[in-house]
Amino acid sequence: MVALDSLYAMLARPVQRVVKRKRVVDQTEHIDPIHADSHEAPQSQLPPHLERRRQGDRRINPRPGREDRRGQARRQQALKQAEEEALDSPLPHIDIDV
Repeated sequence: MVALDSLYAMLARPVQRVVKRKRVVDQTEHIDPIHADSHEAPQSQLPPHLERRRQGDRRINPRPGREDRRGQARRQQALKQAEEEALDSPLPHIDIDV
């Protein structure tokens, strides 16, 4: 029987160096020099001073429900309605912690 190391010595090939040539790119003549990319986050151009409203109710026709932007009143109303439905339900309430 042939030992594993001698079998490897007979069949193994030396590592061959792989060289890939880089492509040659011709420089165009009619372009401006390219500046380095800026990796900063884009910033908006704001005026030097902003005039903000002092009072929020100065609008001529305020829309109804506009004061609650995040829908908190609607969520509270839905929660209250769900609690009332749970109390009126003939089925018992089962609370399971997982």
